[in-house]
Amino acid sequence: MPLKLKTVPLIVLFIYLLVMNLFGEKISLDVQMYLAVGVLLINLWIFRLLVIRGEIPKKNILYLLLFGSLSLLIAAYFYWFA
Repeated sequence: MPLKLKTVPLIVLFIYLLVMNLFGEKISLDVQMYLAVGVLLINLWIFRLLVIRGEIPKKNILYLLLFGSLSLLIAAYFYWFA
């Protein structure tokens, strides 16, 4: 069964959280922030592709806001509280 593009942002977030939980203490705060911003950019790029392909309607920006804000919250959490 092929991997759907809609599930990729969740997989990226899961891998990011797993890496941060396992190696977060060994990684400096600057690198953690770069990783968090990278996850945010990857997820926003994937959702842009989904909107272009028509899998997510252009009027339904809720998905973009939800996962974009979720990525930002995770990035802010690791930046401020790690």
